[in-house]
Amino acid sequence: MAAKDVYAFLQLFFARFKGYAKLPFHVAAESYGTIYATHLAKEILERNQGLSSTRRRLGLGVQSERSLGTSTPPTLINLASVILANGITDPYSQYPSIADYVCEGPYSDVFGGIDSPECGYVKSKAPVCQRLIEECYKAPTKKNCVQAHEYCSSEIEGPLLGLSTLFPDTIPECVNDLTRLTVLLLL
Repeated sequence: MAAKDVYAFLQLFFARFKGYAKLPFHVAAESYGTIYATHLAKEILERNQGLSSTRRRLGLGVQSERSLGTSTPPTLINLASVILANGITDPYSQYPSIADYVCEGPYSDVFGGIDSPECGYVKSKAPVCQRLIEECYKAPTKKNCVQAHEYCSSEIEGPLLGLSTLFPDTIPECVNDLTRLTVLLLL
């Protein structure tokens, strides 16, 4: 529903500020907001596809939109990119994959490898994290979802934050530990 509302807003915005309509449009989001960004991008692409096929079917050019029967003709949105940063779009899969990546991925030696106590601890917490997320999905109350987020963040991300300071040459010193882990996970 939010994507449809934002799309409607964009149509109104581009109708009012026509100069912006032809410029490249970028959708950017971080963390949980990436869910909204991906839905918005999908909405834009589907609507653009629908507008294009309607125009072709009616033999209309891009500029001949008035005859589509609307007082404000729909605008093709020039979606140029979708930027997703540190996206949490599927916590059920993503939280356990943090441990997999850190303990078995290209930086596993930095974190002591799969047999390290930290990796063993974090991997042991993944099933509980997934169970709590599943409860949030089934009954999305504030209590269930906050509990899942707090547990997964503290028991999976938390123990790895202190370890991220072991590789200062790869990340600028001016960022905090959480950003260091985020950068590592995006590499």
